[in-house]
Amino acid sequence: MCLISSTTKYKTKNISKAGKRKKEPKIEIKMEFKRSVSIGRVEIEGPLVTVSEGNCFEPWQKKAARHKEQHSQIAIYLLNCQIQMPCVVTLTRYGIKELDAHDNLRSAFKYIVDKIAEILTGKKNGKGDSDQRITWRYDQVKSKTKGIKIVFEF
Repeated sequence: MCLISSTTKYKTKNISKAGKRKKEPKIEIKMEFKRSVSIGRVEIEGPLVTVSEGNCFEPWQKKAARHKEQHSQIAIYLLNCQIQMPCVVTLTRYGIKELDAHDNLRSAFKYIVDKIAEILTGKKNGKGDSDQRITWRYDQVKSKTKGIKIVFEF
């Protein structure tokens, strides 16, 4: 019995007609949705991809689709979570590359923060994130998986 190695398989597929080598496909491990609830703390982890909105140059349709996905996933993540105010919300980004912590990390979480604030305060159109009862903290971890972790402490 003869087994064909995966390296031979990739070599034949990654060479274009011009003879130039194509980039190898990225192998990405998907993160699974996890939620843990304890007294005074709710922790949510999921495979939601964040992109720095300040340095992102792509068509508006692609951005709008990503923002809509972020809004719907956050609504699902926070379904039936009883979070009391005041609270501290820590947003952690898992990604292959680290972002500038001063402005790019915050802009990557912009639409996620807007949706969380809308759910917690009831104020729509991005006006709830200025509520004084919510303290926002941002963090990032270099990882092979892409995703986010949200921790509510109250």
